Amino acid sequence: MTPRYSGELPQMDFIGHLAELRRRVLISLFFFTCIGAALFSQGAALVAGLAAPVQGVSQGFIFIDPLEAFGAQFRVVVLGAFFVSLPVILWQAWCFLSPALFVPLRRELFFWLAGALGCFYGGIVFAYKVFLPVAAGFLLQFGAQIARPQISISAYVSFASFLLLAGGFIFLLPVAIAMLSKVGIVSPRQLSAFRKYAWLFLVVIAAVASPTQDVFNLFLLALPMIIFYELGIILSRLSRRRKKE
Repeated sequence: MTPRYSGELPQMDFIGHLAELRRRVLISLFFFTCIGAALFSQGAALVAGLAAPVQGVSQGFIFIDPLEAFGAQFRVVVLGAFFVSLPVILWQAWCFLSPALFVPLRRELFFWLAGALGCFYGGIVFAYKVFLPVAAGFLLQFGAQIARPQISISAYVSFASFLLLAGGFIFLLPVAIAMLSKVGIVSPRQLSAFRKYAWLFLVVIAAVASPTQDVFNLFLLALPMIIFYELGIILSRLSRRRKKE
């Protein structure tokens, strides 16, 4: 008979849980700080790597404030440290929460979270290779018709960071939909019935989240979300079918 809990950890009172949570948070912060300190010495290389997708369309960046270049480099280092340390942070959260889960649910949820992490990183890579050069190229070429483009490094770092994070979260959409369907919160029939409302909602989200106010960037964000919404419906049907089996 499969045990409900692993029994590896003894039962703890409220203070014990707080102490365990504190330990997990400190481990995550320590790892994040170490990664950030290691990356800080390579800050200029990280900024150059973030600017690589637009080298063909940009003539370089400027800064008009003495602290602007340092602040942009610091933000890139923090973003890089977050990307690198995210698996460790999630692992610490998993170690804290997993003892309270049933063993079969724990195994299944672990694979779901691992898949979500892979999709998140896949979205970041896709945004870096596709979203960023296409969006920046279109906007720079469009703006060059009426003015000479002189982009500040701070503005570009904010723009690129937003697109990378947006790409990561967009790729999480089908996994999130499939998980909600798996636990019975939504069903594939409901998702299909509310398709047109979901599409409208995703377009509104893209309009609000778009770093610029042009239709091109709205379309660039909305189309992948709609595609992944449809993919989420397919995954939810597969997960429901597997659950019935």
